[in-house]
Amino acid sequence: MQVGDLSLEWSATDARRFLARVKLLEVSPGWQGHDSPLRAVDFRPLRELLEQSVAAGDPRNNRERPTTLLDVVHAMRHRHSFDPRDKIYAMMGLTHPAEVASFVTDYTGTWEETYRRFFDFVSRRLMENPDGAWNPAQELED
Repeated sequence: MQVGDLSLEWSATDARRFLARVKLLEVSPGWQGHDSPLRAVDFRPLRELLEQSVAAGDPRNNRERPTTLLDVVHAMRHRHSFDPRDKIYAMMGLTHPAEVASFVTDYTGTWEETYRRFFDFVSRRLMENPDGAWNPAQELED
């Protein structure tokens, strides 16, 4: 990327990891609060640039990249439900079962507690696998 006299380069792997962190930031509890000043920050241009970079650097360009738990959470971040906890548990049904098998459905906590627990779960999954793709072989080893 060229910005004036400054030139920036990154690999597809770097772009994928940076994109995952931008998405994680956008779904973080600090950004999701209704009164959070961070909600006004628009990462869409950067996110779109990174998505294009990932697509261009992916040797599987002709095939669709597998959807990750973070992709689902990010895509659904502005959706609403009568009980906000239902939104979290519904998202779990949109991903590979092995990806969310260790997250227990529990309606005894508040919405905020449930969201924090889910965010921490998604964050841990991302840190375990920075590229974000679900790896069946990894599940078999655990």
